[in-house]
Amino acid sequence: MGFAENLPAIITIVGDLSAYPFERDRHLIYIDGSLGAMQLMLALETLGLSSCSINWPDVQANERKIRQIIELEDYERVVMLLAVGYADIYGGIPFSQKKIDEQILVDIS
Repeated sequence: MGFAENLPAIITIVGDLSAYPFERDRHLIYIDGSLGAMQLMLALETLGLSSCSINWPDVQANERKIRQIIELEDYERVVMLLAVGYADIYGGIPFSQKKIDEQILVDIS
């Protein structure tokens, strides 16, 4: 069981490799796409929407599946997915409390 039933909308962030003519720049779509997604996530918050970035690893089987759903050119690559919706107003926020050294370190000398 996953969380797909809680996702009313998913945005696909796509990088355009044709915008980077040099092979050395082929990974810039991930940096630029992530920066763009960050700003989009902030803008969604101003509209009262919550979002969650979903990693999209470069796996050929997954690429073939998503290309069946959305039409992408050969020079376009999925950078990430972005789940968008209204948060549960009674839902909590994950929290990981920082621990002091004495709680996590043991002197074995």
